[in-house]
Amino acid sequence: MNIKLPHVHLLNALGGGDGNLSRAAETLGLSQPSASRLLAEAEQALGGPLFVRKGKRLAELTALGRAVLEECARIAEAERSLAGLAAERRDPGAGELRIAVTHAQARHFLPRPMSRFRQRWPRVKVSLVQGMPRDLVGLVAIGEADVVICTERLEGHPALDHRPLYRWRHALCLRRSDPLERGPLTLARIAAEPILTYTRGITGRAMLERAFAERGLSLNVTLEAADTDVLKTFVRAGFGAAIVAAMTYEPAEDADLVLRDLVTLGLEFETRAAWARGRRLRQFERSFLEILAEEGPLIERRIARALQGA
Repeated sequence: MNIKLPHVHLLNALGGGDGNLSRAAETLGLSQPSASRLLAEAEQALGGPLFVRKGKRLAELTALGRAVLEECARIAEAERSLAGLAAERRDPGAGELRIAVTHAQARHFLPRPMSRFRQRWPRVKVSLVQGMPRDLVGLVAIGEADVVICTERLEGHPALDHRPLYRWRHALCLRRSDPLERGPLTLARIAAEPILTYTRGITGRAMLERAFAERGLSLNVTLEAADTDVLKTFVRAGFGAAIVAAMTYEPAEDADLVLRDLVTLGLEFETRAAWARGRRLRQFERSFLEILAEEGPLIERRIARALQGA
């Protein structure tokens, strides 16, 4: 049996994600039995196991698996580049741009650059794929999305090229009647109050907890959510103050809330755009990345204004 493109697509899906066979099968529109069969065929053809198994779970790649995945990535990238080249040859002003993006980026960063992109490329269809960073990065790595915009899990990724867009830090968002509205905003004061913040795995949650732990403190997280709009809703309902990404504060919409700078945490993050390493970018993709890079300094200035008024 020879290795065929369905095997390559499955191996890329597994290697670009977390090794979850069910998730890889779903991404490719396969049943789990079909995905299991393809994996078994690939391992038989290549002469050994590609993954270390712990029970039914694919825990990590074997040495053979790592070598095979490097070749599969090249094959899949060549396939995508040929398809893109053919489409651009037929009509360079049309196509589809698939953007893997977190809720925060889609809600608070993308509207301005997307408006500029739409004016420049009116016939390009845009698809937003929202989710957790660990899933979004994998989609770009396996070719299910063209560009990913997020903060986590980009630097050092072997299958991605990336560029910085803007830097941001956390802030405290609270009602005007909250005990933390006035006075010195020490970490000890914050740790003593009920706090709302993001679920683990997004928007610097792990680093946030580590910053408190290094001072012998722990956050009293009483509610967590995946996006800031939900957190602000519960702040308004009196559940406590929320630690949020400063960029998510919208002065016009959030005038009833107070924003306080958390510069004392000493944390700063960088949002980046990334795409599959070595892939030939279409003209409108290059244009989109340039627009994103131009918009980065503008959102940094907006963040600075919001924090100065805090």
